[in-house]
Amino acid sequence: MAVFEQSARWLGQAASVALVAEATLAPKPGLVDPRRRGPHADMDYELLLASARALEPCFVACAAEGEDAGREGRSAASLLPALRAIGLEGEASMYRATGGVNTHKGSVFCLGLLSAAASWDLASGRSGEGAAGDRACLLASEIVRGQGGSPATVGTGQGHGGTGRSHGELLFEALGVRGARGQAEDGYPVVRLAVLPLLRAAPAEGREGEIAAIDALLAAMRELEDSCVLHRGGLAGLALVREGAAAVLAAGGAGSAQGVKALESFDRLLCFRDLSPGGAADMLAAGLFLDRIERAAGGT
Repeated sequence: MAVFEQSARWLGQAASVALVAEATLAPKPGLVDPRRRGPHADMDYELLLASARALEPCFVACAAEGEDAGREGRSAASLLPALRAIGLEGEASMYRATGGVNTHKGSVFCLGLLSAAASWDLASGRSGEGAAGDRACLLASEIVRGQGGSPATVGTGQGHGGTGRSHGELLFEALGVRGARGQAEDGYPVVRLAVLPLLRAAPAEGREGEIAAIDALLAAMRELEDSCVLHRGGLAGLALVREGAAAVLAAGGAGSAQGVKALESFDRLLCFRDLSPGGAADMLAAGLFLDRIERAAGGT
């Protein structure tokens, strides 16, 4: 399609747009949206938008690496060293845009990988079976699997501002939680099996699309071993988030009056408990990005 004539730039822009769309969606339990900060004292909606826009060059560069490798016949697994370096530059851009606040570090890793993977898939001419979003998730797994490094730090700097030990690394040592690296190694099962099916089933725009996106976020909260939640609330906090998200969906989700009431109550509880499911937000942004690719390509 014509939209992919300059695929690396289009894909990088689409990744940034996905972050804007995730930030704009409301209501989101325990997360920043245009209405309020949630449990975050250090960030708001405008800061998320600034961060998303600052990261576009990072995602374009990741997609360009994937495009080059695909055209040259190099394997997806060959991409990781270059993506690590681009990711570190992207993090630095994020921190400059936010005054040192970690707004999208998880998405630098996730969307950077998926931008490269989707671009490799388009450029290689060897697209396999299944939808484009599923293929990109599985290619991301090929990029990171068996490549070494800690489960928490591959592709990004350690800790806030790139120094110290990351929360994810400490959680892996304490609880065996694989976090963002585990999702990538497994081919993003939460995105493929929980998020994308809900997004695909609804129009991308309008109220139906918003309802699907909120329900997709809740599905990610229900399924994900979210290291952001574990850092703030431990295993008890993770159980609360998973059970609460499942209860909202069981009540009808964002598309029913009973579900909306349960959603508002769930949001108040997460803010009171200082729990923010940032990992689930990353999975939603990834799903929005991949859904956008599939719609542009006619669902292939």
